[in-house]
Amino acid sequence: MDPKYNWLVSRIAHQQEIRYKGLLENRVKHSQAIVGGSCSASQHCLGGSAMALRAFVIDLSNGDWPEEGGITDETFPRDLPMPSVWNFPAEFECQFCFKAKKLQEPSDWTKHFHEDMHQFTCTYEICKEPKSLKRKADWIWHENERYRHFEWWIC
Repeated sequence: MDPKYNWLVSRIAHQQEIRYKGLLENRVKHSQAIVGGSCSASQHCLGGSAMALRAFVIDLSNGDWPEEGGITDETFPRDLPMPSVWNFPAEFECQFCFKAKKLQEPSDWTKHFHEDMHQFTCTYEICKEPKSLKRKADWIWHENERYRHFEWWIC
């Protein structure tokens, strides 16, 4: 990348650090809630074992196969972590925000995952509030409203 964009690389790296710290904070709060018996996911609580559950989901050798139309590693996008369930609709605890989620289909999981990651940040150097945004639509709106000003364009 051209060195004149080092500010953008720094901004994105900073936002990734904030996201990572937020995810760690979620995990710590969840662990404390489990110890205190107050996990908000109640009966859907993973008990702090999201990674162990993920390993179980991949191991189909126990004969607990997904139902017809369920998700598998082959039918799910490789760049996303699998949810802790095979079949939708389902209610389960998200292994990132540790809240119970009732989702109708795999695309709902994809949307929720991206919202948990807050992966969008402003790409304009003059931005005074380069916070992370949950949705691509919010990011586009932020940049269009504040910097692009499409209403000023003349065809």
